[in-house]
Amino acid sequence: MRKLLKDVYLGLRAPLLNCAGRLFRAAPPPESLSRPRKILFIRIDRIGDVVLSLPAIRAVKEKYPSAEVCVLAGPVTAPLLACEPGVGRVLIWNPSRGLRKALGTVIGLRKESFDLAIDPCADHTLKTAVLAFASGAKLRAGYEAYGRGIFFNLRASLPRERGHFVEEAFGVLRLLGIGRDGREPQLHVGDGARAEASAFLKERGVDDKDFLAAVHPGGYYPSQRWSPGGFAEVLRGLMARRGAKILLIGSGAERGLVEGIAARASAGPDKKNIIEVIDPGTDVLSALIGKCRVFIGNNSGPLHLAAALGVPSVSTMGPTDPVRWSPLGPDQLVLKGSAPCGPCLSGSPGAHECMKDITAEMVLSAVERILGRL
Repeated sequence: MRKLLKDVYLGLRAPLLNCAGRLFRAAPPPESLSRPRKILFIRIDRIGDVVLSLPAIRAVKEKYPSAEVCVLAGPVTAPLLACEPGVGRVLIWNPSRGLRKALGTVIGLRKESFDLAIDPCADHTLKTAVLAFASGAKLRAGYEAYGRGIFFNLRASLPRERGHFVEEAFGVLRLLGIGRDGREPQLHVGDGARAEASAFLKERGVDDKDFLAAVHPGGYYPSQRWSPGGFAEVLRGLMARRGAKILLIGSGAERGLVEGIAARASAGPDKKNIIEVIDPGTDVLSALIGKCRVFIGNNSGPLHLAAALGVPSVSTMGPTDPVRWSPLGPDQLVLKGSAPCGPCLSGSPGAHECMKDITAEMVLSAVERILGRL
């Protein structure tokens, strides 16, 4: 029913917005913007989306080296961008602070006098398109699907074939003559975050000689999460086979999940080898993952952090589309079940056969294969 209502809404919304666009047609793109002075790149969504947009942000700076590239991001992901070489400033979008603060942010955007605003979102959401329009930028580039084109004066059509998320932004950037050219996500971590991560590990008895692994059992959608019992068995296997010390990672909302897995996996002296890392800043989380020999987890933001840091990973893939969301880079092993129904793209909780096929031994064997190659 929910999908039906969504389809009806989008089916009605597009022609209504297109009609409004004919009444209030956006100004044509100015011809004098071959060298924009100030650029706004809008990326206010989740960790993985921001990490996979880093190649696009870097490409914009390479195309316009004299321009200041500002990124509008959420408070959680903003620390990831602070050390990105292509980013001049990070502006914070945080609507949870109330309407007055949100309006203040929009007013602040208009005062910046942006020459170019880029919205790489190819989803149906209107929020980012409205923000691009509200910024007052002379040139606004984005996808025209679902009636969103009313807010842009440089419009891209949705790709006809499935592709990786990292390509999504370049569908818009090609309107500006910018191609991907093989770029893959690379994440830079600041000295402050590295120092904080080192102090955190030292306090918990971890040194450079230890085999350190990062494990993230969570995920934004319940359907992305492999079983807690499976993760507990993997933790026991890592400690038995490698004498591993394990960073068990989770957000504040995942605290119960992390604590439950730690309790199931550890007993006696092994307990000290499982270090719970609950809701760190994303910059410190990146620094901690960067110190690990391997990352194990579901398809979620921390997985893409690991890949962008060059950390080998073993991840599970359930109903998620592997073409769109597989981690990029060398030594990234993805385990998928054999269910013929996938990828169903379902975000709902419940027993997904594709996840049931994955066993702890499959995960541990994959870790050994990666380590053997290295």
